[in-house]
Amino acid sequence: MKVAIVGSRRYENKKKIKDFVFKIKEQYGTDTIIVSGGCKQGADKYAKKYALELGLQYEEYPPFHEVHNLYCTMPSSRYGKPYSIKNQYDNFNILNNRIPKKESYAVVMPDYVTLTYDFIISTYYVEQMNKIVEAMNYASDSYWGNKERFQFNARIDSYATTVELVTAGNRLVKTNFSLKLNGYLIPDTIQKELASVKKVSNATQIIFNMETVSKIPESNNSLDPRKSIQTDNNPASFVDRT
Repeated sequence: MKVAIVGSRRYENKKKIKDFVFKIKEQYGTDTIIVSGGCKQGADKYAKKYALELGLQYEEYPPFHEVHNLYCTMPSSRYGKPYSIKNQYDNFNILNNRIPKKESYAVVMPDYVTLTYDFIISTYYVEQMNKIVEAMNYASDSYWGNKERFQFNARIDSYATTVELVTAGNRLVKTNFSLKLNGYLIPDTIQKELASVKKVSNATQIIFNMETVSKIPESNNSLDPRKSIQTDNNPASFVDRT
């Protein structure tokens, strides 16, 4: 079942919407789908917020000039950039079925790769190893690299720690782990293309609906009362027809 929650963007009674969504969940279960218009303010905003917080399914039906997002049920091809001076939303465009102008951007698409690096860390004491592993584990599942240039997602799944006895009764603590890096490659020959983004616009189209008449009937001048009106400006020639 789908339940639509819509309202003014000035609506601020979020407690009422939260209670309503909670009652919907209690009565119909988590299979209920909450629907809104996707506005970032007012009733639509709180409908989305509490539907996701309470574990319900959520769908959006924003206007077609908005940007497509994860919760839109319509295909992404139906959505575009907001209206502008060259792409206005007015009565002329609507009545004449004007196809809006769409812009496409051509960018360089890199080759995505997954790289695996094997590491071995050696210390003399387990306490020293624990501090290093804690720091490495904290940095896992984040983006590594230069913030000003490129960053890649790094992930460490597990650690294998062993204690070995070496000469003179000394111990050696070793930890092995594999680092998976999700990155991308761009050849040097096309690096210069990264700075140039090509924008392509399609031509707009206006469709006029036309009707044709095979024969226009001739008008009867004798029935036209305007033909009997005298147009002589001389008052002496005026004839009283009463």
